[in-house]
Amino acid sequence: MREEIICFENIDNKMMFEKKRISKPNQELQVLVDEYNWAFIVKNGVTREALEPGAYYVFDKLGLLKTRKADASIVDIIFISKTYRLKSYWGTAKRYDFRDSKTNLPYTIGANGTYEIQVANPKKFYLRTVGGSNNLVEEDLVDKLRERISFIIQPIVARVMKETKADYTELIHMEPDMANLIMPELKKVLTEDYGLDLFSFTININIHDEDKKKIESSIKNDAEIREKAADDIRKEQKKKEELEKAAIEMQREQERLEEQKDKEWKRQLELRKMEQEDHNKYLETVAKIGRFENEAKKGSSFCSSCGKEISSTDEFCPGCGMRLKEAKCICPKCKKENDSKAKFCCNCGEKL
Repeated sequence: MREEIICFENIDNKMMFEKKRISKPNQELQVLVDEYNWAFIVKNGVTREALEPGAYYVFDKLGLLKTRKADASIVDIIFISKTYRLKSYWGTAKRYDFRDSKTNLPYTIGANGTYEIQVANPKKFYLRTVGGSNNLVEEDLVDKLRERISFIIQPIVARVMKETKADYTELIHMEPDMANLIMPELKKVLTEDYGLDLFSFTININIHDEDKKKIESSIKNDAEIREKAADDIRKEQKKKEELEKAAIEMQREQERLEEQKDKEWKRQLELRKMEQEDHNKYLETVAKIGRFENEAKKGSSFCSSCGKEISSTDEFCPGCGMRLKEAKCICPKCKKENDSKAKFCCNCGEKL
């Protein structure tokens, strides 16, 4: 009987798994397992443990299955790569409804991105993904994972949007943070449910142009309203400042008028005081004159300057020194008495 060898023909490491069915038992059939792959034998739907690297006979007496020639069992050999990483795109099947935190307008977002996975638990991976399918390919696996990834991502995105209260303009800046939040949860689900390990994950969030225009128009209108309100406040503030300035000027003018009134009052008071003093001096003078007249009537004389009583023989006032009598000029030649203002003697003509 011709010897046959079954192996995982994954030379360029471009395949994640391969399922090979053995239709006819052959005691010379060998399974070759290298160190870069896992291999399982599935008999009648029952999965055996993974084979260690090496070569194994399948159907002989010492082989893996110890199957007789007449055995009609269905036997599958499952090969799974240890090193292959599947890189693929994912996208949400439907859009998510949100409300913009600034405008409160509704909008929908979609999400897509990339991920990179590798088999971590081969038996779980086979049972949960390949299973009884005879023709499962990577595209089928990607389709199978896409719906699950979308189901995991939607509540995380919604929670982040709710917690951060982000508006749609901030979504693009939140994508790295969202990816970091989503990746641990997605990694846990893929490992527990599918035996897969997640190596990388990215997310892109997009919003319809119509929703963008609607929100941006509302933001623009709100900005115009806020600017008008701010302008009204500035005008009101300016008007208030002008009124306050006018009130201050009025207060200063009032104080200035009060100061002028006070000065005028003091000036009038001073004038009245001076008038009173002048009046008192007048009365004193009148009293003195009256006293002089009375004394004159009695034969007494007084200085016209200071009022000091003088005698008829006094030529100068004893009080102020004023000359009381005009001095007579005596001619040195003829001894004639001349007037004090005469320049020549009236008797002899001598120059005085």
